[in-house]
Amino acid sequence: MSTPAFYPRRTRRRWSSCSLCAVLSNALENALHAAVRCREAGQGAFIETTGHEKGKKLFLQITNSCLPDVQFREGVPVTDRTGHGLGVRSICAISERYGGLTSFAAKDGQFTLRVML
Repeated sequence: MSTPAFYPRRTRRRWSSCSLCAVLSNALENALHAAVRCREAGQGAFIETTGHEKGKKLFLQITNSCLPDVQFREGVPVTDRTGHGLGVRSICAISERYGGLTSFAAKDGQFTLRVML
């Protein structure tokens, strides 16, 4: 897995470092779980991250391999696995707190999370 480093500039931001860490850790943990499931199913696995700032807004995108069983409810991925799904809710709550946007998509074995803070 190759991921270029992204470090937001030290400017007056609308979002806190703790919030950014929470979004990234939850998103990357979910991506890692999905990639492991792909490997276990004998498929290729990858995780890609990108991010940039524009003005006082931060744009993040995490794309990873996924199996075709991703389920959505009202545009948000859901699971019936015990103890799972909290990370997605946390990402959405943080995005809402800062007046941002969150989108999720899964197509052709690729899952994409986009967050604007």
